[in-house]
Amino acid sequence: QRRRVSKHEEAFADFLFELSELIRGGIDPIKSMISLSERDMGSITKRLKVAANQTRLGFTFEQAMINLGESLKSDLIRRYSELVVQASYSGGAVSSLIQRASLDLRNFISIQKEKDSGLKQYVYILYFAQVILIAICIVMVIQFLPSLEQISILGSAGSLGIFGQSDIAKVSVKSNMLYLLLLNGFLGGLVIGKVSEGQLKLGL
Repeated sequence: QRRRVSKHEEAFADFLFELSELIRGGIDPIKSMISLSERDMGSITKRLKVAANQTRLGFTFEQAMINLGESLKSDLIRRYSELVVQASYSGGAVSSLIQRASLDLRNFISIQKEKDSGLKQYVYILYFAQVILIAICIVMVIQFLPSLEQISILGSAGSLGIFGQSDIAKVSVKSNMLYLLLLNGFLGGLVIGKVSEGQLKLGL
């Protein structure tokens, strides 16, 4: 879903740039949108055709842009759609405002990609730490635990007297390790979701 939204955002930035160029050439916004809907505009082509068909049915350019932003299910696209609508309402150099919005959106996407690339190493570290913890638990269960279970009495006097008569075989080491792995994986997953996607729920 994240990759699909990213493709939509990049295609929408290209759409805004092409739209500004057509408007700059003297074509009104509705005809510009219809003209662009007949081209290959990447992942937003189908949704753009729907918006263009809406203008043919009597929708205004502003309404079609709002509907296009809503259909792509991206908060970023929705905000820039509203920005284009406000630019069209204000009048003046609409094409320049839309072009600036396109460039600003491209810069934002570029910065977002750089940020995601920088955070990937920390995501990998968290995954690697979980794998190491699993490996340690496996080694302890397979190699060390069988040997420890053969010891029935741990100390009987002196400084170890407080552990006298304790049966190590009764200690639920395996289940405790399982709880440790589950807890570490759950909390680590939440952290990964926050770091990589910006939302804890996406780490579940």
